[in-house]
Amino acid sequence: MTEAMSIINEFDFNNTQKTILLNLVDALKVHNLESLSIKDIADLSDISERTVFRNFHHREGLIDALAQVVVRLLDSPPTPVCIDMLLDYPKALFACFEKNIDFTQAALQPEIVHRIRGTLAAKRWQEIEKLIHRSYPGRSKSVKKMVAANIRFLLSASTWHYYRFILELSAQMTVQAVTMSVCSQLEILADS
Repeated sequence: MTEAMSIINEFDFNNTQKTILLNLVDALKVHNLESLSIKDIADLSDISERTVFRNFHHREGLIDALAQVVVRLLDSPPTPVCIDMLLDYPKALFACFEKNIDFTQAALQPEIVHRIRGTLAAKRWQEIEKLIHRSYPGRSKSVKKMVAANIRFLLSASTWHYYRFILELSAQMTVQAVTMSVCSQLEILADS
């Protein structure tokens, strides 16, 4: 059984929904989701468009379910609970992105990324912001908020993608560059 299928099986989907999602996950490796119509998605699973709609009611419902599966496939590390863990987090998070490069790229597609930012990523960023507020109690709230926002940006799949594929840094250099930037942000709080 593939990793995608075992993850899809963890959700409360019926067999037809599982088939549709499994085929769609495989298609994301080579297709942009925006370019896939419901007919294309139905063809991937060798079913009718009507069957897709009967199981997901609308495209948004299908993409919501797909985003849940992609988040699980990414298998991100737990959110840091102390500053030392935060400094090591780029290495752990980006290793996850490298290991699951196809799904990381898929997660950056516009129809999926905003769903992930609204769920898993939002929770992670809230926890990191709380960590920063706890760790630097005497610092200005506005400075802590700006530092947290910068760290949020640094610890994202978008940043990883930019460093790896636009700037063409190696995986190791990407981790080093982002870790340096996270350290620089934390130094702002230590110095203020």
